[in-house]
Amino acid sequence: MTRLESAKVSKLRVGKHSANELILNMPARPESSPVLRTALREFFAIHLRDPDRQADLLLAVGEATSNAIEHAYRGGEGDVRVGVFVDGIRVFVEVSDGGAWREGPSLDRGRGMDIMRSLVDSMLIEQTSRGTTVRLEISSASAERTA
Repeated sequence: MTRLESAKVSKLRVGKHSANELILNMPARPESSPVLRTALREFFAIHLRDPDRQADLLLAVGEATSNAIEHAYRGGEGDVRVGVFVDGIRVFVEVSDGGAWREGPSLDRGRGMDIMRSLVDSMLIEQTSRGTTVRLEISSASAERTA
């Protein structure tokens, strides 16, 4: 989904590029999360009629972005990019960072990957020297086509 890649920015940037696509670039800081959730909630409400599927995808994306914020840059500066693309009844999400994975304190944690897998139809994680990308896909017979 190369169409979901966008230039690195130093502050939160939300922009709809078309009716079926949403690109978000945000600083990898916890305070970015509420703005991200609001933008995604509005976008998912348009494209997924089933409130349960909306909530599932919102939670899965939240887990992916939280992992990027916590593990990719720990203490450093960086951005998290979230791209959403709707193709008919499928919604694709990419969450990407440019950092390097670092383990955090476990303390009864570490369930984010399992949570994401249980909420979406498909999940793929790609780790390279340039960062990590989590790709999520969810389908619903009740998804709206807005093209």
